Amino acid sequence: MLAAALKIVSRGAAGARLCCSGRGQCGGQAGEEGIEAALKFSGAIVGGQDRGEAAQQGEFADRQPVQAQPQQVEGAANAIFFNHGQCCVAGSRLFVQRGRFDEVVDGVAEIAKSIKMGPGMEPGTQMGPLVSDEQFRRVTGYLDSGKSDGATALAGGGRFGDRGYFVEPTVLTNTRPDMKVVREEIFGPVLVASPFTDLDEIAGVANDSEYGLGAGIWTRDISKAHALAKKLRAGT
Repeated sequence: MLAAALKIVSRGAAGARLCCSGRGQCGGQAGEEGIEAALKFSGAIVGGQDRGEAAQQGEFADRQPVQAQPQQVEGAANAIFFNHGQCCVAGSRLFVQRGRFDEVVDGVAEIAKSIKMGPGMEPGTQMGPLVSDEQFRRVTGYLDSGKSDGATALAGGGRFGDRGYFVEPTVLTNTRPDMKVVREEIFGPVLVASPFTDLDEIAGVANDSEYGLGAGIWTRDISKAHALAKKLRAGT
């Protein structure tokens, strides 16, 4: 059935789309059918590596950079804490102009501290548990790594409670570009925040990543937004 559907997409009318989920075999078959500029893959690194030779184009999440202004504090918080950060385009790296860094990051940290944790079916819950024990151990492992490398947790930084797969909404600062929490995919409610001075600097730092699914820019200056957007290597 998959092979037949792929033939329809590759030979059919312009604009035809097919969405399939699997453990990587879909990307391989799509590549074999000759779907060229229309193949987008989102998922774990190993899946992308598995399909790298078969697929013509792949874009992988997350580690998405977000550049914020003070009035967009809530938006920056939502970008990472939506769905516990278990989202392919989660805004997990936040870069803020140095003069506004404390104001913005402290604001995001306050929002993180105010998020009500609890079971998903409980009224008032704003953030539930992670999807599995495996993911819980993965995310808390990254938090332990970040702290041992010298990162500072302005909010969260560990497990919430003593039962379930709950991880506190976390905001980390005092990080370095070589840290695992900065470079690798966490897929949890963990934000890494760093200051920047000028657009050329931030473009280079934002692009220094193995990932490129998406990026966001928050500013009141549309000319700066256009200038920076041209410099960023990201899919959306």
